[in-house]
Amino acid sequence: AYVAGVLRELWAHEVLPPDAGARVAIASDVPIGAGLSSSAALTVAAARALSLLAGQRVAPRQIAGIAYRAEHNHVGVRCGVMDQTIAALATAGHALLIECASLVTQAIPFRGRLLVVDTGVRHELAATPYNERVAECRAALLRLKVELPELLWLTAWPAAWVGRL
Repeated sequence: AYVAGVLRELWAHEVLPPDAGARVAIASDVPIGAGLSSSAALTVAAARALSLLAGQRVAPRQIAGIAYRAEHNHVGVRCGVMDQTIAALATAGHALLIECASLVTQAIPFRGRLLVVDTGVRHELAATPYNERVAECRAALLRLKVELPELLWLTAWPAAWVGRL
């Protein structure tokens, strides 16, 4: 579903002609469902590979958008933009600061070390109440906009107003 979703988004955005397709084999050492953004890694890699196979050079930010829409529109996960943005725009030796409202990013040098441990715990967002939580947050935002119409994101709700919730 993930790669098929990417292909549909590439067609929809005219990156690929409607008759374009490919036979692909996928190999990865990113554990699926382990919380390491495996779906974002897959969709970004697929979007890059398929567009390059078609001779198209697509900007990393557009690749991130295609990957994001593939998960939303074709897999059914109402994920945020962070994972795909990082997978498409990150550079080695840097952390990526993302302002999700505007998608403005800033690479910040990072000299630390990170240890990634596979705990063996698996999850699949499409099979959890995740989409329900996203819908609840959107509904809460709409209710809060009654008091503060310019509010774009729940995170922008003034902390001093928490008692009004």
